[in-house]
Amino acid sequence: MMSRSLVATLVWVLAAAGVPGQAFTSPLGFDEREGNTFFVYWSTIRRLQVVDNTCHKVHLAGIKQAAFRRDRLNGGAASYARRLQVELRMGLLPWGSAQSVFERNFRPGTRVVVYSAKVTDMPDWRGVPNPPPGPWDLVLPFDAGFDHPGGEALVWDVSVQSASGSGIMDGQYRPSSNSSDQRTPFGLGCRRIGAFNSAWLDMTLHNHGTAGVGIRPVVSYGMGRAPVYIALDAVRTSMRVPGLCTELQVVPNLLFTSASLRTDDTGFMVFPEIILPLAPVLVGQALYAQAFMPDSSQPGLPWLVTQGITAKVPALPPPGIECLHLWERRSAQEAEYIEVGGAPLAQFSN
Repeated sequence: MMSRSLVATLVWVLAAAGVPGQAFTSPLGFDEREGNTFFVYWSTIRRLQVVDNTCHKVHLAGIKQAAFRRDRLNGGAASYARRLQVELRMGLLPWGSAQSVFERNFRPGTRVVVYSAKVTDMPDWRGVPNPPPGPWDLVLPFDAGFDHPGGEALVWDVSVQSASGSGIMDGQYRPSSNSSDQRTPFGLGCRRIGAFNSAWLDMTLHNHGTAGVGIRPVVSYGMGRAPVYIALDAVRTSMRVPGLCTELQVVPNLLFTSASLRTDDTGFMVFPEIILPLAPVLVGQALYAQAFMPDSSQPGLPWLVTQGITAKVPALPPPGIECLHLWERRSAQEAEYIEVGGAPLAQFSN
């Protein structure tokens, strides 16, 4: 009789060698087990990206297909069989370094277009699988294989164009995040020409554990259809800058802007979540922020500036699923939302 250690070693060697018939799910462990939630996808023009560290110990060479399945719930009338334009990319990324710009979430040299953009048949997901879970029946056979060596988070990134319909996917989600419940504004913001209210910045901090510290700024009463720049620092600095419409409250030692998003006509924008790598010294640390928007109508320097705001990094949350997903409906470059703690389920096999 072979020892357990020898069996385990043989399994690892066979998987690493790319022996056909090996498979795993992302998030891990749901080949024959239903997830605890659902995600609506496969509709209009959308991009979904998953950064999954639950698979970092998986070693599988020669991955040649991905598959997805419906949730145990009724998919509704919109989940009918139809044809979609689909593209799938895969790569690797060190866990804890994800951000809102999709292409930056591939470690250089690892991104592979495994399923090139093409018309793809979507199965009928209107029925309820009996018994659940449903079959992995939305299958994408790869144009280029992918080797998953382990050691890093797996990234899979799918773009869809569809004139109509949707699909409810099986998924797993167990969020673990602490949020700041107190933030303090300070200083004064400027007003754009003709505005009643001063430009305003709000900010919420999230401790996502090993996924990093999230910063979510929200701008109101700013310039319409303008880019926003967020200055971030660990100290407050109140100083007069000749020509600037208000005091500089935060020296932009860290400066962030969106690659593609702009404020709406009213000057409102929910800024994509900024993710900083987690360091123990950040817990309890106050962070200070101030926002800037180009404004040529200002009498001095051409910038509309908000007041400053500060909040403290919350405590570490309890352990959660080391997986996150990003999605968008407006821009192919940048996510509207980053959700930490789970993702839709996919199965990869060789």
